[in-house]
Amino acid sequence: MTYCGLLCLVIFPQIFIGSTLRHRILYGLFFGGILVTTLFPWFRYFFWAFQGDYYRTLSLFAVFGIITLSMIAFSRYIEAIASNLWVVGGTIFLLMGSFTFRSGNSNR
Repeated sequence: MTYCGLLCLVIFPQIFIGSTLRHRILYGLFFGGILVTTLFPWFRYFFWAFQGDYYRTLSLFAVFGIITLSMIAFSRYIEAIASNLWVVGGTIFLLMGSFTFRSGNSNR
């Protein structure tokens, strides 16, 4: 659902580094909203007032948000304000594991 490019997915967690507490809460709420609506379809139906499963439209909003936050984090990286290589490495490791797990289950 939330395919928006590998660079955006790798850089996305960097948005939490170097942010104020208020911004971290806001970014966390956005990420939690995406996660909850992706994992539990009932909340996605609730978002659209039970009118139908508008999964693509919700994913469009999620992708725009992820791309926007990733580009803010990338801008901070370019300006050398804040970055953490351990977070980047962990993100790459998790994404590779996620893609490997997902592709391994599709062959069954």
